[in-house]
Formats: sequence, C-alpha cells, structure tokens
Amino acid sequence: LGLRKSSRAKEKKQRRLEERAAMAAVCAKVEAANKVSVATRGGQESAAPVCPPECSQCSWCPQSHSWGS
Repeated sequence: LGLRKSSRAKEKKQRRLEERAAMAAVCAKVEAANKVSVATRGGQESAAPVCPPECSQCSWCPQSHSWGS
C-alpha cells in the first residue's frame, strides 16, 4: 500500500492547479472586457459574453462545468 503520493500524482495535481489558475485569469479578462463593452454601449448588453468552452469561473457563464473546486 502506497500511503504517500507519488511524484507523478503531485505533478498532475500541480498541473491541474495551474490550468485552473490560467482559466481563472482568462475568465477575469473576458469578464472585465465585457463590463467595459457594456459600459460603452450605455449599459445595454446586446451581445452574449464571449467565454472559452472550458470556462467554469465566470459569474455569468452559461456553461456549468465543474472543476472539483
């Protein structure tokens, strides 16, 4: 029985954390751009927000992916 995590498992976990952080950064940029876009149109949102298909971080995101966080 291996009770300790292997280095491979630790690497996989680190990679997943990095992917989540990268996606959160992308979503934050998209969300900020959409807010600016809505503000420049006088508060009337006419276009749907642009969001990457893997997204699960945006508050308005229609996709309901779960990253297990």
